[in-house]
Amino acid sequence: MKHAAYALAIAALWLAPGGSSPALAQERSEVAVDVSLFHDRLALHGDWIHTGAHGLAWTPRRVPHAWRPYSVGYWAFTDADWTWVSDEPWGWATYHYGRWYFDPVYGWVWVPDSVWGPAWVVWRSGDGFAGWAPLPPDVDVTFGAFDVALEPFAFTFCEERFLVDRALTSHLLPVDRNVTIVRLTQNVTAYSRVDGRMANRGVDVREVERSVGHAIPRIRLRDAASPEESRMDPGAKELAVYRPVRDDAPPAPAVAAEARARSERAETTEAMVRRHEAEQQRREAVEAQERLRLRTRQEQEKARPPQGVTDGELRRRHVAEQEAQAEHESRERRLMEARQERERQAEAVHSPRPEHPHSRHGSR
Repeated sequence: MKHAAYALAIAALWLAPGGSSPALAQERSEVAVDVSLFHDRLALHGDWIHTGAHGLAWTPRRVPHAWRPYSVGYWAFTDADWTWVSDEPWGWATYHYGRWYFDPVYGWVWVPDSVWGPAWVVWRSGDGFAGWAPLPPDVDVTFGAFDVALEPFAFTFCEERFLVDRALTSHLLPVDRNVTIVRLTQNVTAYSRVDGRMANRGVDVREVERSVGHAIPRIRLRDAASPEESRMDPGAKELAVYRPVRDDAPPAPAVAAEARARSERAETTEAMVRRHEAEQQRREAVEAQERLRLRTRQEQEKARPPQGVTDGELRRRHVAEQEAQAEHESRERRLMEARQERERQAEAVHSPRPEHPHSRHGSR
């Protein structure tokens, strides 16, 4: 009864006025996922927060510099069309249920929902590039083609020939190029229904096949019994995906033991300060490398301009990319500072307060 009451309390927060559900109303009955299943399992890997606009939401813990959803994994072409195969332990939930949006304080935040999909993204394609961005929670999916206005930094781009590469993460393009590639590509977002499930059309698979030079196998989806079994082995013709329903979902793992273990290995204040300084140094080093790569690429383009691009257009493109890099650095710095401040505040709350000198013997 205690667990049921807990689940109802979470559901009440999720569906409270001011919250938002990303899926179409008629889809909700398709997959009746217990909200507490998301809450307990994802609490192992991130933090639940209550947002004003979207109700209860989740954000991953200590992700790498410039991390974004749908960036650690690869694309498979399945009987639901383009399906994201995540290499992250929470991917079975956050890339197939619900939506992501960018928060200036928390970074990328996931809003849960009960409807499974192969991936909830906006697609762009053209000029040899393919790109995708998380579909926001306030956009209702309509069957067929539709467009969503998103900031360029929200997209992840690669050359189209690498779209189905298992090592996709190593082929992702720098975020400063997004402002240029967005202008070179067109929206190709489209969703449909296949056997009662959502299908993610997106980039034309025939275009990708021409880019890679061979046919792309169509992978069959099958249901996995647990999140841990969600996988696709190399060379396999099946992809196991965890699509739980209320009747067959296994009990969620207890989080108390994990929380207790985290508290037992909690940092000292000095260790946290050292970690924060190291994080800042790593961020600055990575951004210095990003600026160097940007300058090197732009110098190469000046020496050998892209075909059909005038000198004036190239200068404007380079200025836009430099501005995008500066905005990217500012955004990442603010996110790190906000997270570190939250950690300092949490440490201050949980640290034992020093004993007052008169608390034991009384005042004199």
